[in-house]
Amino acid sequence: MKLTAHAVRAFATAFALGSLAAQGAIIFDNFGPGDSTAAFGRAVQGPDVTLLDHPLREAVKINVGSSPVVLQKITVAVGVVQNVGVFQEGFGQLLLQAWTDNGGVPGNNIRSVGFYVGTTTPTVWFDFPPNYIAANSDIWVIASGFDTYNGSWAFNNTGDQGITAVKTGSVSDPWTVRPIGLRYALRVEGDIENPTPEPGSMAMFGSGAIALIAMARRVRLSR
Repeated sequence: MKLTAHAVRAFATAFALGSLAAQGAIIFDNFGPGDSTAAFGRAVQGPDVTLLDHPLREAVKINVGSSPVVLQKITVAVGVVQNVGVFQEGFGQLLLQAWTDNGGVPGNNIRSVGFYVGTTTPTVWFDFPPNYIAANSDIWVIASGFDTYNGSWAFNNTGDQGITAVKTGSVSDPWTVRPIGLRYALRVEGDIENPTPEPGSMAMFGSGAIALIAMARRVRLSR
């Protein structure tokens, strides 16, 4: 068997590529214990419910953190008491979207997923086809209703604060961004890309590389 520096380099390349393998993780989560939330929120409604014949959309901005991520799942809390004291059962078709950030307002749609919400469903989750999000990116999670959907999006009960926004008009109308305050209950899950090997993996790689070099040297000496 012919082992040379080329073999060592190939091994190093394969290891480096393997080190980029994603690790499943929770990217953002402000739910309380047992997925508890605040007992109030803001309305999310379909166009057949609102007075202006446009969906009432609510949005919350988060940051994905210091590593690239692959977005896969979002969980939201719906069907709760509004801040005006009216219980919105939250049944029908709910649309959940992930958008990029554009100067502090929602920019472009990354992915949209529709889901039927029942009256007894306090939290609903949406599986997204994997979507790559660059490190340190701000993204917006947006909830809006189809047709007669009439529900609410609960605030978190952990004290988490950040930026939220609302849109009451057509798609072309601007978003109204609110000052920093309570964010809606939200969990974002996916894969966190690991651009650098862990210390234990580096040690294992070092041992393997040294062994390969030693084998290559013995082969050359035995010729």
